[in-house]
Amino acid sequence: MGFDIVNGGYAGVMEASARGASKFAVERIGVVLENSKREPNKFLTKRIFAPSYLDRLTLLIDMGDVYFFFEGGSGTLLECSAVLALYERNIIRKHTFYIGQKWSKLFNFLKNNFKINSENYAHFHFFEKFEAKEIELISEMLKELLVKK
Repeated sequence: MGFDIVNGGYAGVMEASARGASKFAVERIGVVLENSKREPNKFLTKRIFAPSYLDRLTLLIDMGDVYFFFEGGSGTLLECSAVLALYERNIIRKHTFYIGQKWSKLFNFLKNNFKINSENYAHFHFFEKFEAKEIELISEMLKELLVKK
């Protein structure tokens, strides 16, 4: 059993996820910018070209059934904030996996310093590590979540 993946289409975790998924018969879709000087990674089976960064963000959010966030830069923070804002407004209810030690600290900070409804966290899953034990647990969770869909 495999799951198609959609990511931002470039290097780093996006490339690593596409490379890992290339071992299976799944689609590996990259949502990339039309006029970017960055080259999409070579492990994609399909590229979707977005005219702007915000259009790219919208496509990534709309296309996902489940979201994964690894610690990254300002783009990752923007994507995370967009998903959180959509949860807050009851626009989406998709399970979201946060991988890395910084995420739980960030969400605790947001909960304690901003008007964030922590009930939304029921769909959020935090993992400090992404090793064999965590991967196995996440795989089982995904099978259960996506079969119910």
